[in-house]
Amino acid sequence: MQHRPAAPTPALEWDEQLLRWSRAHLLQSWGWGELQAGAGWHVERLSVPVDGRDLPVTVLRGGAGLRGLPPRLYLPKGPACAPADAAAWRGVLGALDDCAASTGAATVSVEPNAWYDERALLHDQLGAGWDDAATVQPEHTAVVDLRGGEEAVLARMKPKGRYNIRLAARRGVVVDTPADPALAAAELARLCAATATRQGINLPPAAYFERALRCLPTARVHVARVDGETVSGVLVAHFAGEMIYLYGGSTTRHRERQPSSALHLQVIREAIAAGCDRYDLWGIPPGDDPGHAWHGLRQFKLALGGVERSTAGAFAAVRRPGAARAVAAANAARRGVRRVKGLLHSRAGSHSAVQSRPTMEPPADS
Repeated sequence: MQHRPAAPTPALEWDEQLLRWSRAHLLQSWGWGELQAGAGWHVERLSVPVDGRDLPVTVLRGGAGLRGLPPRLYLPKGPACAPADAAAWRGVLGALDDCAASTGAATVSVEPNAWYDERALLHDQLGAGWDDAATVQPEHTAVVDLRGGEEAVLARMKPKGRYNIRLAARRGVVVDTPADPALAAAELARLCAATATRQGINLPPAAYFERALRCLPTARVHVARVDGETVSGVLVAHFAGEMIYLYGGSTTRHRERQPSSALHLQVIREAIAAGCDRYDLWGIPPGDDPGHAWHGLRQFKLALGGVERSTAGAFAAVRRPGAARAVAAANAARRGVRRVKGLLHSRAGSHSAVQSRPTMEPPADS
């Protein structure tokens, strides 16, 4: 008896189309759209025809948080075309204009998957009416070159990075990858809650991590255990040849055994096995300032062999000036309320109002 192959799912078709473009990124994938839909965004999936092929574009549409105010459109790490592809950019900008008109959006922002030295080219493609804007994703990051395999990666690490990895192995750090999404999410959420309390920041709850594990086919939680005690964990996912460190959390226990180093070696091994050629450690502070709150994070990621890179940033266009001013005023008021709450929390005994590491929060209007 012959069997017909199963019809491709919309998710599979979307990602296959996306992977045909040179700047495909996890944040433009079908799964990422599903994850953000569960976090409160409306997902607009546009298929832009360019020279006989389709360019998939994931656009997130969010409100200002107050009833009656218009939405904004946000294109994370896209479009997936190269900065020099003028035809593709023309098509995408036209599609964004149509989407803004149909949804009544006040502003449109794009955050391309591009580096700082491509900014001038992007300004040319965007043209008049587009200005530099605040980024949602980390503007400065460290990227580990995975080419050549594990030994080559270790050789490119700083001596301190290699030392810490070997120390973790000698001192019995064990890395585990929980198979059950609910259990993995709960374990990571507990570690992130410890980090959030210690640093006076907000990190997502277990429900968000579980949703990420279910929406993103390659997402995994890895945890480090010392003498059976879970002390550190990460959430990672890969797409288009790139592994990305999305979230991490830890307790203060057994830091001298370097559990985080063991975790990242496991991620590097997983990335190499999956055919990735780079590992984006997703955020470091700019500049080598020892007084910066995240200086230790920077040193740790660079010791793993991460090469410092700066992104091209974000660009925004105002489509409805009056509405955009109203949205900006509402957001400024909300930020003021959050600052007051943060000060009250700080006075109540929190250690710091500064994040210990840049995280990839569910994008939200701010």
